[in-house]
Amino acid sequence: MERNEEGRLPIAVRGIARRLQRHIVRREGHTLYQVSLITKGSGVYIDEGGIKHDLKRGSVFMFRPGVPHEYYGITRDFENYWVNIDGNGIEEMFTYIGVDESCVYLIDDEYDIDRIILMFDEVRRAYWDARSGENASIKNGISAELDYNKYIESDMIASTSAYSLIGNIAILLNRAKHGPAKGGAGELAPVLEMIQRRYMENIGVTDMAEELGVSVNKIAAMFKKAYGITPGRFLMNTRLNFAELFLRRMEYKTVKQISEMAGFSNSGYFIRVFKSKFGVTPETYREMYKGAKS
Repeated sequence: MERNEEGRLPIAVRGIARRLQRHIVRREGHTLYQVSLITKGSGVYIDEGGIKHDLKRGSVFMFRPGVPHEYYGITRDFENYWVNIDGNGIEEMFTYIGVDESCVYLIDDEYDIDRIILMFDEVRRAYWDARSGENASIKNGISAELDYNKYIESDMIASTSAYSLIGNIAILLNRAKHGPAKGGAGELAPVLEMIQRRYMENIGVTDMAEELGVSVNKIAAMFKKAYGITPGRFLMNTRLNFAELFLRRMEYKTVKQISEMAGFSNSGYFIRVFKSKFGVTPETYREMYKGAKS
């Protein structure tokens, strides 16, 4: 199933796992690019210059092939979610986001951590779906052709999911280095932080305007310039994104409870707007997600 050099995907997943991390020492570096997220516990990453970096939940480290490094846990529950990558486009992507050899930084927002974990999950499901399709394709005839097509499709899904994963990590890395984007979005930073803190409360456009000390019309114009939507729509999308996250991670909560946690006072309205955005009801979405995990 390997492709020749010209036919490689721009981003090709070569392995992915989430597990308790053993002590790794690579004096000559790895043969692949790697992106890692620490999901539990504490540890240490030693970079190519011998500098030690503390690791904890939310820590991300990335390195290029051939770059010496070492990492290990200092607590028993030290868990690492890693993905190994190559492809025709990965070198340029690492260069674009500023990873010269290796880098370490911290995602300090729990929502962002959970969101990145879910993206890792999407890559892992697609990657292993491709591997199972490859195993099945040893059969002959039409069945083998169908299985091979499934392998190709799953591999492409893994590729696009990995691209999205790295892109979203790059955005968080850029914010960690340089702060919020300048211009309209940067001016809205206090409002965006307020929405992240209080999305579950009964807040609205007036509260957003008061946060910045501007008029309702002014805040509407600022959101239109920065995001192309109204502040009310931005708040709605934030609540729906949190609801999607809760549906995936809180199977013990009812749809009504999820709607309340995400800031919707009416569960019927929540179901309608959720279906409008995601194409299915919250209950169906949850069942689809459970099926994808199995």
